[in-house]
Amino acid sequence: YTRYSRVYEKESIMNGRLTLAKKYATAYLNLFDEQFDLNSISRVHEAISFFDHPEVQSALKLPTIAPDCERDNLHRVLERFQLPVSLMRLVDLLLVHKRIVLFPDILVELSKLYKERHGIA
Repeated sequence: YTRYSRVYEKESIMNGRLTLAKKYATAYLNLFDEQFDLNSISRVHEAISFFDHPEVQSALKLPTIAPDCERDNLHRVLERFQLPVSLMRLVDLLLVHKRIVLFPDILVELSKLYKERHGIA
């Protein structure tokens, strides 16, 4: 197990995570595209900045947080950024499948995909 293999393994995990995030973002936008506009995408970017903090990323990885508490906290965050209620359903789905750590990546991919679909630079 060399340093190179650890770097490669980490890259492989990140690529898999990104692929999965793209799939969730695509499926989500296929259903809820009409709930977004430039203002809501701007708020998505604000939420991405929030989730980009190392403390928040660490909290998403903690298995010791009670699921109901984690759900309530994430719903409050979405409400704070005035994001569509449908994103709360996505959060619930990710929590059930123990994939909530993907949520920040899904938001990034959602923004990219929305802009691509609507010809926004």
